[in-house]
Amino acid sequence: KTGEISDPIQDGNSFYLLTVDAVSPTRQLELSEVTDKITKYLKSEKASKIAEEAAAKSLTQIRAAMTSGKSFADAVKQEGVKVDPLTNIDPSNSKNTDEQQALATATLSLKEGELGQLEPAPWGAFAVYLEKRTPLTDAQWKEHQAELSKKMLTKDQDLIFLEWLRQSAGTAEIKMLAGAAAKSGS
Repeated sequence: KTGEISDPIQDGNSFYLLTVDAVSPTRQLELSEVTDKITKYLKSEKASKIAEEAAAKSLTQIRAAMTSGKSFADAVKQEGVKVDPLTNIDPSNSKNTDEQQALATATLSLKEGELGQLEPAPWGAFAVYLEKRTPLTDAQWKEHQAELSKKMLTKDQDLIFLEWLRQSAGTAEIKMLAGAAAKSGS
């Protein structure tokens, strides 16, 4: 309530006392106040969807070209896709940036010469092609075995669950009807 002082709140080695000077009641915004934000959000969503569809199409065409015998470099060149070569990324290195960690994790279940799936990322999406894996030394394996095994198991469990979910939905003949949710009032 206005004017009351809170109990002490600890944050590390600091303590805070809070008081409420005034309360501003919430109000519903007018459409004119949020139109620009809604428009910007919808444009951003549409652009993201178009980019994701284009990336998935390019990835499919690269896979098809590789299946027909082309090298990865030739398939990518034919498709006109930008490739950023990465070397010496260690999945267990705690100094990796978020981007490097996402890329390294995406390679854990790949074999040499294999092209991964399209993976979502904060900057968009990416697919990893594992050209060559540097072998671990015995010391590195002993040091990181538990962590790497856990990451690989988690990724495999996620894939198995998604496959089970897809098959179960098909077996149960679950169908989503357009507009059914709107008509039921939910």
